[in-house]
Amino acid sequence: IAGLALPPAKTARRIAARTEAMFAAGVVEEVRSARARHTFSSTAERIHGLQDVTALLAGGITLDEAIRRMETRTRRYAKRQRTWMRRLPEVRVVDATRDAGAVAGDIAGWT
Repeated sequence: IAGLALPPAKTARRIAARTEAMFAAGVVEEVRSARARHTFSSTAERIHGLQDVTALLAGGITLDEAIRRMETRTRRYAKRQRTWMRRLPEVRVVDATRDAGAVAGDIAGWT
């Protein structure tokens, strides 16, 4: 099994950019609209970022705080994934910062 890995700092930058993009694209309105139409299950309530947007909509936190919390929770989740994958002997981690051809060559060579 292959797992692609980025250095933690690069992962953090990507998470920050993706979080900003989600808010710019209207995630707050999407959650507001979904909440008006549906009741979420306890499982759905644990979706990454939903707690933060819900707290923002309730007036409990600011937009900047919601963004910061979502980024922090997502970085922590990414770290847990890296830690979990290191414990699996069948997983081979590939440095995803390299050229895509080199990464594909490594993976192809494992079979």
